Amino acid sequence: MEKILREQGLKGNSYRLLFGDAKETAMMYDDSYSRPIGIKDDIAPRVIPFVSKTINTYGENSFMWVGPRPLIFIMDAELMKVVMKNHTLFQKSFKISNPIFKKLIGGLIRFEGERWSNNRKKLNSAFHLDSLKGMVPIMQQQCENILNEWKNMVPKDGHALLDVFPYLVEYTGSVVSRSLFSVPFDETIKRTFNMISELTLIANQAQPFSYETTSNLVVWTIVMLAAHQEWQARAREEVSQFFSNEKTVNPRDLNHLKNLSMIINEVLRLYPPSIEVSRVVEKETSLGKYCLPKGTMVMLPVIMLHRNPKVWGDDVLEFKPERFAEGALKAANGQAAFIPFGWGVRNCIGANLGVWETKVFITLMLLNFSFELSPSYKHGPLVSLNMQPQYGAPLILRRL
Repeated sequence: MEKILREQGLKGNSYRLLFGDAKETAMMYDDSYSRPIGIKDDIAPRVIPFVSKTINTYGENSFMWVGPRPLIFIMDAELMKVVMKNHTLFQKSFKISNPIFKKLIGGLIRFEGERWSNNRKKLNSAFHLDSLKGMVPIMQQQCENILNEWKNMVPKDGHALLDVFPYLVEYTGSVVSRSLFSVPFDETIKRTFNMISELTLIANQAQPFSYETTSNLVVWTIVMLAAHQEWQARAREEVSQFFSNEKTVNPRDLNHLKNLSMIINEVLRLYPPSIEVSRVVEKETSLGKYCLPKGTMVMLPVIMLHRNPKVWGDDVLEFKPERFAEGALKAANGQAAFIPFGWGVRNCIGANLGVWETKVFITLMLLNFSFELSPSYKHGPLVSLNMQPQYGAPLILRRL
């Protein structure tokens, strides 16, 4: 298999018996997670260290070894779309690469073929935009419960230091439990969510999982607004125009928050919920100029696509929401290279839910608090199912 790949111009380490590149990959993860990085640093070497090293060493046409299987990196946006669209030929790789994840996760993430299609159809209505609009009051109520708790911790004329990340996990969990399952987010449900989080950290697979996706999107949005005060001010001015005199968050007005939409898109670019998509080739097939043997794995490094200067420009590592002022296609220089939730029919079903929950929380937070990063904040993106802050998100909060 290695000979076939090298004859096609692909480069990578030579195969090593049984483990391939697994040992070195594990060592690099341990090293990268042992210390924080700067908030303006490229996070790719931290969250996918061996992938980043391989591409830097061998170029974009390269591969690594997952045990006895080669994993080829697909860097071209159009080829990425082919892989995500053709889920018959390119099937989810955790079935062969991670038995823990296979036992842990069921539902749409695990299903393929007709079973996936039938279940997706059943769930689509719950995540339709009209249904999500009906969930906004629940989102607002759960958000206000948390913000009121924060208000009790923050003196009226002073400030308080608070790690907000645990509260965001509770926020998104409570919205899901009340909206989708009609049960309160009590101690039993909290323990269940905590156990799921611990197990998914063990599984260590980057796959979209809407119990977790939204809380991470909210926290990275808050972190970026705390680090970029000018954008926090712009977003607060905008939301105040629509919601300052209203007690109820109107779903219609949420759609008019252009600055907040640009901010969320930029956060999704820099901190995508799924940093990579991996698939296994079910039978010998052609992909672009490559002929892929059966059993080959392919990886779509979404995070590297989102940070490719050839697509986004030389300021690719900077937080610049204004790049989305004319939409994602314009921001990506005319390329379909913005895929934070996947692409096509297999995109994350909870994408709209995650964005709406984020808009509601950020809107109400901006109306109630100003905030900045605490001096104790350490930047450490870490991947379990999704990308979360390894050291939490300690902020200095001030009441407005």
